[in-house]
Amino acid sequence: MMKINVLLLSTVMMVAFQNCSSSNSNYSQKDNGSSYPEGSQAPLNPGEPGLQPQEPSPSQKFFVEKQKCIFKLEGEAGWRWSVERFTNAGGDCSDFDSMIAEANPRAIVVESESRYVYDPVTNSSKWKCQFDFVGPNGFEWTTERYTEERANCREVELPIVEENNPRASVSLSTVFVKDPIGSGSKHKCVYEMVGDQSATWRSLRYVADSEECKTSELDFVEANNPLASVSLEAIIFTTDIW
Repeated sequence: MMKINVLLLSTVMMVAFQNCSSSNSNYSQKDNGSSYPEGSQAPLNPGEPGLQPQEPSPSQKFFVEKQKCIFKLEGEAGWRWSVERFTNAGGDCSDFDSMIAEANPRAIVVESESRYVYDPVTNSSKWKCQFDFVGPNGFEWTTERYTEERANCREVELPIVEENNPRASVSLSTVFVKDPIGSGSKHKCVYEMVGDQSATWRSLRYVADSEECKTSELDFVEANNPLASVSLEAIIFTTDIW
């Protein structure tokens, strides 16, 4: 277990509100129950002190294929949170090890993961199609493919991943994403909804790293899910190459 650094934070919590109203809602398109992996127990204002936000240059390339590097950290008093950083498709997540260590001097990385991401969608509203695979020897991995807001993950993306992974079993979960921030440093706000008959679904909304998930996005999620109880499950600091 590699020693790494910790940012300090406060507490996460959230209140209640209700059910998804869009015709292509998370609720109606959710597959396999709540198969989306459990989020981190993040403090209220996670970030990476000492790291400068990465502003995109005018000539910056739009990365359709990339690697998501997920670091789950544990700090003092049992605080747990996650940091996500992206590299291009041929990059290596270990390139971020020293950067995470310097930014979080009193935390340890308890788990790290890299996953392939395919995201050709430049619109701020879209669907994340998450595919969890189990291979013939029990090896497990995850990929994420993003599609347009009006598309359907099962119809559009599932045939592609089944063709690319013919020897693996695959399960699909879909999550609605609102990301107006593009590249640079930001916070991912993970909301979990509980609706009729205990059905559960999630949505992801990104805000600038200077904003709080609790205050910036609550009204929007509340208005879009008038019949569900809602909780803020996690706040994840993200630096994306877009």
